[in-house]
Amino acid sequence: MAASMDDSMKYIRRLDKSPAPENDYSETHIGDELRQDIEAVLNLFVRPKLQEHRGDIEVSYLDDNGTLWVELTGECVGCPSADDTAKSLVEKELVERLPQIKAVELDTGITYDIIESAMRLMGGRGK
Repeated sequence: MAASMDDSMKYIRRLDKSPAPENDYSETHIGDELRQDIEAVLNLFVRPKLQEHRGDIEVSYLDDNGTLWVELTGECVGCPSADDTAKSLVEKELVERLPQIKAVELDTGITYDIIESAMRLMGGRGK
């Protein structure tokens, strides 16, 4: 099975005629070949659907558990369906085609520190 998966990804990469991404993957724990595979899947199966709604996607990083963190951009930012899109479209395509990817999560840029600071500013309301 692994050999056929490798062969299919080589084929998918050849189909992907998109320019190389501008993202800097040096700090993301993603090797060059996996990066190419991720971008090929995104370019062929995910981006066209997002771009129909004037949106796009950027890869943030891959954590040690195999979760790929992505950021939706363009009109997808703040969309009420963003979580559903991440699961039903992005995760489905990537997990199905790349065994290294176990899950996909949205990187919203909101960290625990930001939430904690907001709670302090609100005087603890919302606890």
